[in-house]
Amino acid sequence: MVLPVLALLATSAVAGCGGGHKAGTPQSTTGSKSDRQAFAQTYLRIVAPANAAQEELIRKSNAYGANTTKAQVVADLAPVIRAYRTADEGLLGVAWPQRVAAAVTAEVAANGALVAVLQTADRQDASTFGAWAAQVSQDEAKATAAANAVRNGLGLQAYKP
Repeated sequence: MVLPVLALLATSAVAGCGGGHKAGTPQSTTGSKSDRQAFAQTYLRIVAPANAAQEELIRKSNAYGANTTKAQVVADLAPVIRAYRTADEGLLGVAWPQRVAAAVTAEVAANGALVAVLQTADRQDASTFGAWAAQVSQDEAKATAAANAVRNGLGLQAYKP
């Protein structure tokens, strides 16, 4: 059975969208425009690999067909799950300004909930898939909203799935 989770993943939980520069972690939290830009670039740098993993998953999913197995879909989800975890660890490793610190924590929590559900893809069958897909969709919406709160606080455009 093919799990059509890939259409759901198009609304990324790690909604950094866009390339980042190799900026280091900013040290100042004074709130100046240059500090905000530095933190924005740090955010984009951290989430870039997760965005790339998601884009690769979507590319692969475009070739899925009737013969695509659940095992293949689960294998294709694995790099995305790893990338989300790595991004979340990176996000938690930054001393974010107060204006976005709570939003970053909320994004990491929302991403964690989504990853936990994605990790159960291999246990789904025809009788459980509908409820599982609905949970993925709900968790993605929460993660996207949380990421957009961070992006707003950093002066970045909102992610629009």
